[in-house]
Amino acid sequence: MILQKITIEGKRCVAIEEREFRRLQRLARRAESASLPPLPPADAKGKVPAFE
Repeated sequence: MILQKITIEGKRCVAIEEREFRRLQRLARRAESASLPPLPPADAKGKVPAFE
């Protein structure tokens, strides 16, 4: 993967090839659509344990 680090308006950015960007988008969509187990219920303070 070829990337280039650049600064735009004081913010660090990374430029990558469009083909790689599209590949990463596809992977992200798959991850979002994957069925994940539900989170455990929150306690009285609204906090959820990291694991059970």
